[in-house]
Amino acid sequence: IERLRSFFKFCVEREWIEKNPAKPLKLPKIEEIERKPYEPAELAQIMAAVERFPKWGIYGERNVDRVRAFVSVLRWTGMRISDAVQFSGGKIVDGQVILRTQKNGKRVSIPLHPDAAAALEKIKNGGGYFFWSGESTVKSTVANWCRTLKRLSKVAKVHVTAHRFRHTLIVQLLSNGIPISEVAAIAGNTPRVIERAYNQWIQGRQEALNAAVKSMWN
Repeated sequence: IERLRSFFKFCVEREWIEKNPAKPLKLPKIEEIERKPYEPAELAQIMAAVERFPKWGIYGERNVDRVRAFVSVLRWTGMRISDAVQFSGGKIVDGQVILRTQKNGKRVSIPLHPDAAAALEKIKNGGGYFFWSGESTVKSTVANWCRTLKRLSKVAKVHVTAHRFRHTLIVQLLSNGIPISEVAAIAGNTPRVIERAYNQWIQGRQEALNAAVKSMWN
């Protein structure tokens, strides 16, 4: 809207039009999305629900193994859902998950959690991707997995989304004292974005540090 106003203001100043048609437009109210990590009890509910996931559809009995692997990857890597869909065995090197390659050629990687490694081992089928046939579009496959997570939500009675798993990992990293710059590299964001989006947990870490230092004064 601001760009429209500026553009039509330019047009008015050039006397191409008489009035700015975008000026009366009101800015929408933007609701802040709470970046709430999963509680341990919620994670336990989700993993328990995975074992009860319906065994129907084209994968039948393999449904549970595939959903378990997908959820484990989201939980322990913080990948965006589109990246998780395109996750392949080639991105696992010496027990490390390669998340991305930076402009300077340096790889950003984290250790693959044993639970995720075991779950992925069960669904290996010789193909390139763990969760995508490679034949359909990434967009349609992401939509399919979103529907799967929605069904899992009903079984678990917990709202299951890839974004919330991502938030959980980021918050845990920050809470454990990992520098913002390193967390940003893992998340694929800038430090400024992480600092702005997760300020409350960064502040909580600072308060804990302050308390630890003051405890030594006595």
